[in-house]
Amino acid sequence: MGGFVDLLERIASVLSILGERPGTLPPVPSMISPHVRGGDIYTVVLVTTILLMVRLALDVSLLPALLPKTMRRSRQRKVSENVFYTAFYLATTILGYVVYTREPWSLNLFSNEPQVLPLFSPFPAPLSPLMRMYFLTELGFYVGALLFLVIDEHRKDFAIMVVHHVVSICLVVGSYLGGWVRFGAIVLALHDVGDVFLYAAKAAHNLGGCYGADTGSFVLFAVTFYVTRLLCLPRILYTLCFETFGHLLENPDFNSWAAYSHLYLPQLLGFGVGLNILLLLHCYWFCLVLKMIYRQLFGNKSISEQGDVRSDSESDSDEELATHED
Repeated sequence: MGGFVDLLERIASVLSILGERPGTLPPVPSMISPHVRGGDIYTVVLVTTILLMVRLALDVSLLPALLPKTMRRSRQRKVSENVFYTAFYLATTILGYVVYTREPWSLNLFSNEPQVLPLFSPFPAPLSPLMRMYFLTELGFYVGALLFLVIDEHRKDFAIMVVHHVVSICLVVGSYLGGWVRFGAIVLALHDVGDVFLYAAKAAHNLGGCYGADTGSFVLFAVTFYVTRLLCLPRILYTLCFETFGHLLENPDFNSWAAYSHLYLPQLLGFGVGLNILLLLHCYWFCLVLKMIYRQLFGNKSISEQGDVRSDSESDSDEELATHED
């Protein structure tokens, strides 16, 4: 409790010095990153269109020609959807890794040392061509995923998924426009890697289990989900919401963000709220994962037999595999 009170006192100290800056500060910066281009919106539209066409092609012609003719059309659609998401998340996971390894900064999310400087020096962060492609691809995907969510048959978790996609779009757009691309890139990478195993597990399940591949993929998903979203994501939140104020107190003018932190504060609060909403959704979904594991261990019902812990649609009480989470 004493540590929390001390943190609040430090934040109050930071806020108290914001109005005491000398008159030698640089000109007030724009709230929009200078690295943003006017044509980026057209790239997003193009990416969204391409992804929609690919998914429709998989659903209508490509996969139905490869799947057994006796498979129900509803199950074919599920296989098509899950294969599409598996391939996309695998591609963006690889792209995210390549982007991160080519950046001049790095983070250690398992360290107790502050991770502020790599994320804020310089600010706004420069945007490499690969980083730009990474962000615009992810944004185009989430816009398309939201459209499919509205068009497709509504599932029981429809409202939760709408909240998830809308918050994700707001975070991607906000971090890109505001110059918080290093925060955004790390958050995107943490989310993509687990979804590769989730949708691989669901695809394998709808194909009959594939000799236990669905269970194996689900186990990998559960472990990855816990590490990336319930360990690493809170660490990013702690850096964003607390370590920034600590560093600001020690060095109020270490860069343009610090010099005008009172102007950037609404952006920081917005990102904090959005990431906390995602964290709450992750806690809810992980409870469903734990429910499946409990049934596997103590209910004499394997993960392959359980299917999904939620109904696939409002009119369908059959259970598939894992949680429906993008």
